[in-house]
Formats: sequence, structure tokens, C-alpha cells
Amino acid sequence: MNHEPLGSDTPREDSSAPRTQSFEGQLTNGCLIIVVGSLITFALGFWPYLVFEQLSQAGLQQTLLIGAAGTLPLAFILPRLGKGAGLAGYIGGISCCALAMFLRLQMIAIGRGDPLIPQPEFPPGSEWMIPLIWSLALIAVAVIFQPKSAFEDE
Repeated sequence: MNHEPLGSDTPREDSSAPRTQSFEGQLTNGCLIIVVGSLITFALGFWPYLVFEQLSQAGLQQTLLIGAAGTLPLAFILPRLGKGAGLAGYIGGISCCALAMFLRLQMIAIGRGDPLIPQPEFPPGSEWMIPLIWSLALIAVAVIFQPKSAFEDE
């Protein structure tokens, strides 16, 4: 019969061994990376729509290029920072940005044919196509240049 205090017969853990993060900690970090990454991606992709005009072809191209240039570095940073969660955050931000772009272009194009409202130069029916192509191109760049270690277990 062992009369020692409880827990004395278990070996002590080596303090030099690296600590692993708990499962709950990994989930929390992944969710945080997704939310913060998508919000930053959305903000960097959509702010040109609030600053520049989109009625002319040149203005729309400028807005699209500045938005893409703002979000493209995140396509390389977020997947390396958060692996799959970083990529999911980037795709979520780009998707929200594309939806907001579609709504903004719809708002501009709703007055087509009314002589009192300035007319947009982009062709009718392209309000959904422009954000779709923009978002798919940026998502393709993010997926193609994904690091090989992004989905490997630690």
C-alpha cells in the first residue's frame, strides 16, 4: 500500500520541452486570424470606392487597381501567418469586398437612361461581372502562391 501524497509517483515533466498549444487555443487563434484578416482585406479593397468616382472607365480602372494593390500583399502574408485560416480570412474579405463592389456598381447603374443622372461608361449588365472577375483573379493568385506548408500538421 502506497502512503505517499497523491501525484508523487508521477514523473515530473521536463521544463525544457517546447509547450504545445491547446486545441481551444488553436481554434481561437484560427478564428481570430479569419476575422481580423477578412476585415483588413475588406477595408483595403473597398476604400477606393469611397474615395474615387466610378462613372468613367478610367475612374473604375483606377479604383479596381488600387483596391487590388491594397489587398494583394495580404494574399501572401495571411496564409503564411495563419496557414489555412489566413487563406480563409483573405477569401472571406475578398468575397465581402466583391459583394460591396457589386452593390456600389448597381447603385451607379440604377439611373441608366435618366437624363438628370450622370451616366456610367461601363456597359450595361457588367455590374456583376466586374466584381466577379476581380475577386476570382485575386483568389486565384492567393491559392496559386499558397505555401506548401500551409495545410501540413504541426
